Amino acid sequence: MQYPYLISRTIDPIFAISIGVASYYLHERRVGRPEGRTLNELVAKKFFKSS
Repeated sequence: MQYPYLISRTIDPIFAISIGVASYYLHERRVGRPEGRTLNELVAKKFFKSS
């Protein structure tokens, strides 16, 4: 019997996105980024803009 989903239909995309973000975050910490261009700072600018 072949299963079409790894975990479930709903959780598979959430799992994939979280693994992708975590791997990018680890890569960013190892390689380094210019000041003001890190993932945390870009997300903060996008979603938590001060008015």
